[in-house]
Amino acid sequence: CGRSDHAFLLVLLVSFGIFVVTNGGVVLGDKANHRPVCHLAQLLYLTALAGAPFELLSLTVGLPATLRQAAATLRTRPVVALAAAASACAAAWCTHCHPFLLADNRHATFYIWRYFLSKPLLRFALVPCYTLVGGLLYPPLWRSQGSLLATGLLGCCSLVLVPTPLLELRYFTLPIFLIRLHCPPLVGWRSWLPPLAAFAAVNMATIAIFLTRPFTWVDGTVARFMW
Repeated sequence: CGRSDHAFLLVLLVSFGIFVVTNGGVVLGDKANHRPVCHLAQLLYLTALAGAPFELLSLTVGLPATLRQAAATLRTRPVVALAAAASACAAAWCTHCHPFLLADNRHATFYIWRYFLSKPLLRFALVPCYTLVGGLLYPPLWRSQGSLLATGLLGCCSLVLVPTPLLELRYFTLPIFLIRLHCPPLVGWRSWLPPLAAFAAVNMATIAIFLTRPFTWVDGTVARFMW
């Protein structure tokens, strides 16, 4: 990047700082219901969403080999145990349920919370899964981009997600795009076909449910399932 590129980024950063100061925060609109919190569990969800769909072969037919590799890494790199402990702490003490999450049963996150994330034991049971997926996602990112850029990227993702009290899938869109764009490319159909098929299947199922399975709220209005 040239000096002009750096100057543009600096102007953007300063402008954002001025906006935050004059606006009294980053929220536009309903500030009372969007106060910042320490929602570290958002990083666990980000790891799962950015990693698992792109490692389906390693997490299914290749799972025994993946587990052997993870066990070997755990013996030689204690940082993995540290990451698992941090994940457990985030699941235990930094998981938030915003009132909006429980107020609308049209959204997928309502059911994700109701049947999975609201249960403390299940949240802890998912910690090894987050750690395993993180071990598949982040080392290639570090190797391909270097520690400085990779740390900065994840730091920016944290600034976007951690202060947010609401679990909303669309909040993860930009962080996932940026992480995947900086990961090594998917080479060969065995790499790109499984995530493509998984995303296509999920989207087709969602559209089908939206179109064919409306339900009636207690006030008589018709609602439809959506993301």
